[in-house]
Amino acid sequence: MKTPDFWYIEQTFGDWLKMLLLTPFSWVYYAIAKELAKRPNPYDPKVPVLCVGNIVAGGAGKTPTTIAMASFLKAKGKNVHIISRGFGGSVKKPTKVDPDTHTADIVGDEPLMMAKKGFTVWVSGNRRKSAYLAAKDGAEIIIMDDGHQNHDLKKTVSLIVVDGLMGFGNKHILPAGPLREPIKEGLSRADAMVVLGEDKYHVDAMTSLPVIRGNFVPTENIIAGMDVFGFAGMGRPEKFVRTLYEMEAQINGFDEFPDHYDYNGIDIEMLYKKASRSNSILVTTRKDYMRIPETHRQYVNVVDVVLEWDDESVIEKVLSPLFSN
Repeated sequence: MKTPDFWYIEQTFGDWLKMLLLTPFSWVYYAIAKELAKRPNPYDPKVPVLCVGNIVAGGAGKTPTTIAMASFLKAKGKNVHIISRGFGGSVKKPTKVDPDTHTADIVGDEPLMMAKKGFTVWVSGNRRKSAYLAAKDGAEIIIMDDGHQNHDLKKTVSLIVVDGLMGFGNKHILPAGPLREPIKEGLSRADAMVVLGEDKYHVDAMTSLPVIRGNFVPTENIIAGMDVFGFAGMGRPEKFVRTLYEMEAQINGFDEFPDHYDYNGIDIEMLYKKASRSNSILVTTRKDYMRIPETHRQYVNVVDVVLEWDDESVIEKVLSPLFSN
C-alpha cells in the first residue's frame, strides 16, 4: 500500500473525519499489539543482537540504517548476520539468502539487496529460528531488521529510526495514523534514536536518548542536469522524488506503485515508452531494481544512495554493549 497522505500532511476537515472514524480500529490494533508484546522468555541466541526498528509503519529508513550499521560493525572485524522477515518473498522456512540464485519473489527485495552487498542474511517470519541458525553459522553479532515491536529475541541494543522530514506524522496509531505504538512507549524500549535528514519536527526533543544523525547521499550522481522519468514502489515514493530533486535532475514524470510491487516485463516496457516520449532516462531505486525481471533491467538506471553519519563517535558509544558480551 501507499502511505495515506493524511498521516503526514496538514489535515483537512475530511482528514480529521477519517481519523475519527478509524480511531476505534486503532484501539483494536493497539490492544492486539499489547497482547503480543506479553510473550514471555525472549530467546537468547548467546550472541549480541542489534535491533533496528521504528515506531511508524514503513518508510523511515530501517533497511539503509541496517546496512550502514552492518558496514560499521564489519569494519570493526565482526562477523555480522542480518535477520529479516523477507517481506514480499515466498519462502516459508528459515533460509540463508544466496545472492546468486535467489530472487526477490523468493526471499524479498530488501534481503536480496543486502545479500548482494556482501552481507549474510537470513529470512523467516520466525526470528527465533533465524537467530539460532545465524549463531550456529558463526555470527558474532546479529542485526534484527525491523524488529522493535517483535519480542521474540533478547536484544542487546535497540535503535529507533526516524525520517527527520516526516517525524511521527499525525501521531495517531494505525490505521488512523502511522504509529505502531505510542511514541513514549516505543522510545522507552530504545537505547538510541537515529534521525535521518533534517529534523524538521525536532523529534530529538522528545527524548533524552542519544541521537545518531545521518543523511542520504548518492554514491555517484550520474543524473545531475539530466531529463529523467522516475518510478518507485514504496510506502512513501515522494522520498525518492525528493532525492531526484536533490540530485538536480529534471523530472519529466514519475509513476508510483504499491510498496514491494512485483514488476513484470510489460510494466517496464510501458515505463520505458513513457520515458522515451520525453527523451528521459528511466530511473528507480536499488530496492525496486531487485524486483524487475532480469530480462528488462537494461532499460532502467539505478539511483544508489548511502548513509553518511554526522558523528561516528556517538555510534561507537551506543553500540559499545555489542562488544562487551
